[in-house]
Amino acid sequence: MTKYIPKYLYHATSVDNFSDIIKEKILISKGRRIKGLDEDTVSLFDILSRWIEYYGHIIIEFKTKQIFMKNRIYSYKYRISEDNPEFYEMPFWEAEWRARRIRFNYSDINKVYIIEDNFLSQPDIIETIKILMEKSIKFKIIKIEDLPDYPESYFIRKYKERIKSINSEVF
Repeated sequence: MTKYIPKYLYHATSVDNFSDIIKEKILISKGRRIKGLDEDTVSLFDILSRWIEYYGHIIIEFKTKQIFMKNRIYSYKYRISEDNPEFYEMPFWEAEWRARRIRFNYSDINKVYIIEDNFLSQPDIIETIKILMEKSIKFKIIKIEDLPDYPESYFIRKYKERIKSINSEVF
């Protein structure tokens, strides 16, 4: 069986956190800088979808194989059986991979997506673009409607495939 390793992993963040992330070349958990629900790990998505916008308006698209070689990243497995009625209440759309921290080089970034909407001001967009151009990082300005909107069943199927293939191994 071939292990499921996506081509890209995505991390969403706020404009406020983005400049520090790029300057320091590290993602660290909320107790240190990144706001989120998990206390000790950084989450990455393997499916780019509209759900990711809940975590921030700047989406960093990482080249998976390159950041796997530098970090201990693992596929997150919910500790709940499919027989449990609460199984289908899990946030499968998160399509999560996790790590305590993720170090990267600019060459590990394939592209950065900037989600343009009412929450992101023009000065924020301009400042983000300046940072990206200075570091020679490709970017694309998009609207939330440009991101795919999958049904929940899609995320559940992808989760099951990923877990079956990987079996929560640490890379």
